[in-house]
Amino acid sequence: MHAAGYLRAYSTARRRFGGFAIFRSINGTDTAIDSLLFRFSIYGVPIAIGVVSLLAFFAWDSQYPGSGGTNLEFRYLQDASGTLKPAQALAHLDAAPTVQFHDTRLSEASFWIRFVVPVTSRGDATELELPSRHAVETTCWNASDLTSLGHASRSAAVRPMKAVKAAFTIELGRLHSPVTVLCRGTFAGPARISVVRWSASELDPSIQKFHRESGLLDGGLIVLTLFVLLTAIINREWIYVLFAAWLVANLRMAALSAGWDTQWFARTVPLDWMLPMRKATIAAYYVLTITLFGRLFRNELIRVGYPKFLRLAQWSCVPVLIFMVVLPYSQFLPYVWLSAAFSIAVLVFYMVRILFITRSTVAMWYSASLGIALFASLYEVISAALGIKTLIGTVNSVTAALSSSLMAALAIAEQMRLERQEKVKAQAELRSTYDAIPIGLFTLDKDGAFVRFNPASSEMLGVDLSENIHKHWSDFFEPGAWGRLQDLVSGRAGQEIEIRSVPKDAQGPKWFLVKATISKDRIEGSLQDITDRYEATERLRFLAENDPLTGVLNRHGIETVLGETIDALADDGPLAIAYLDLDRFKLINDLYGHLAGDEVLKQLCHRIKGTLPRGCDIGRVGGDEFVIVFRNTPVRSGADICRRVIPRRPPKFPQ
Repeated sequence: MHAAGYLRAYSTARRRFGGFAIFRSINGTDTAIDSLLFRFSIYGVPIAIGVVSLLAFFAWDSQYPGSGGTNLEFRYLQDASGTLKPAQALAHLDAAPTVQFHDTRLSEASFWIRFVVPVTSRGDATELELPSRHAVETTCWNASDLTSLGHASRSAAVRPMKAVKAAFTIELGRLHSPVTVLCRGTFAGPARISVVRWSASELDPSIQKFHRESGLLDGGLIVLTLFVLLTAIINREWIYVLFAAWLVANLRMAALSAGWDTQWFARTVPLDWMLPMRKATIAAYYVLTITLFGRLFRNELIRVGYPKFLRLAQWSCVPVLIFMVVLPYSQFLPYVWLSAAFSIAVLVFYMVRILFITRSTVAMWYSASLGIALFASLYEVISAALGIKTLIGTVNSVTAALSSSLMAALAIAEQMRLERQEKVKAQAELRSTYDAIPIGLFTLDKDGAFVRFNPASSEMLGVDLSENIHKHWSDFFEPGAWGRLQDLVSGRAGQEIEIRSVPKDAQGPKWFLVKATISKDRIEGSLQDITDRYEATERLRFLAENDPLTGVLNRHGIETVLGETIDALADDGPLAIAYLDLDRFKLINDLYGHLAGDEVLKQLCHRIKGTLPRGCDIGRVGGDEFVIVFRNTPVRSGADICRRVIPRRPPKFPQ
């Protein structure tokens, strides 16, 4: 029996303690695997993505192979009158210069070009691209017999011409001999006329790449814009709405630069809308950039000074918006270029000063964003003018727009981090002050229940903060205190009230000064313990009308009582006054000392007050002289009371 009992006890203990050990082991294993997966997710995966991306960028072959098209030389002629016929234009072009590109310089006149398309050595099908994103319409002929090669515009195309990428192309097929082509085109904006020959096998990847970059730009910036808008809604910050609008304007500016601003959410922009939308895009981007800069660096701009420059840049937005409405596109652009040159100089000036004076990380990110946008724009101009192709494909409108938007987003995120850091710091300081301040702070709900209070309130009210105690205001203060507090917060009781607490144990009641206000359906207030002040005030008030030795009324007090009694009497109301004097009191002081005499006076006053009926007052008006006021008492009744006060046989005092 004993062995069986020991075995059962051992089995029970093993199940208990062994199971606990297994649980701890499993729990420790879970903690380890959770930590391992977390570290792998935040370190391993991002590093692997970065390494593979760098490897793909520098070592792997492009998904869109092709060496690019070949620029053809051409002769050009500006038809200012717009009356030339193809044969006339062809004759005039014999004397025109031969170039690889020509800038229209905002001219909206028709331009005639003539060029020769040679036969390729590989015999592939030939396609010609007229890659000006500012082209409005183009018509082409075979220069040898002036047969039509098609017509194309932003709204329609007649084969063999078609709209491809940002411009138009001509399908010539396989050539067996060189072909001379004559084209007439009209343009809107700062167009650059050029002719690029493609083989069909090379043009298709170029078209795919063009639309991929368009989708990449649209998708990337639209998703970023939606994220910023959601952040703005959640945080209720207008600067995020401003940044989201700037992202959309940046997207449209990049589309304008790359030539796919003719579409909006995969919908073709009507020809009548194209130029007004371009003007609106440029004006919106100009205004939003200056506004975002001013809002983002509001505090830093105060420190760096020179506010007039920013005011001038802001006022320059007004004519830009006006000219956007009243001027045609060709006249609107030069003014915007001048305004943009001035504003960019102002922004760069401020950025340099902010970087040197404040060392702001927000300014660093925003400077990087602005620098990328400016560098990409300047590089496009330089590469087009000088034929530099080193970074083409790496630095373009897509990478510039995405990179500048990313840098601007980092600037906004850094500002959010700094603001959050300041808020956390302020909250910590406020919490520390809330806990350390000697004044009691409290919060009540609309029904009067305590929501929170600081340690000072806890000490004043005698509540342990570690306990989850839900108490009502009335649990701590005298009856009617809740109604008085409601009168205070509603403005019917002034700015502060004095209330008395409920006595706790052997301690007497305390007095508190309360200030409170309504905040979002809650009562926020403060408590100050004024018990000492209240008692001191009451003591001073007592001493003003009472004898400090005996506690009865003094001369001033008895005069006040007598005056109030007389004022309150009716014409025939009774009033009696008694005068009391102690015989041989000086002998007591001489024989037994003043302490004994004081004790005699206190006992005497105590016994007399005990025999007086309610409504009668005694006052000490001299060393051993007293006055008794009998309110509403006839003289006869007062005499009877006096006989009870002084018995026939005076009491014997102890030796």
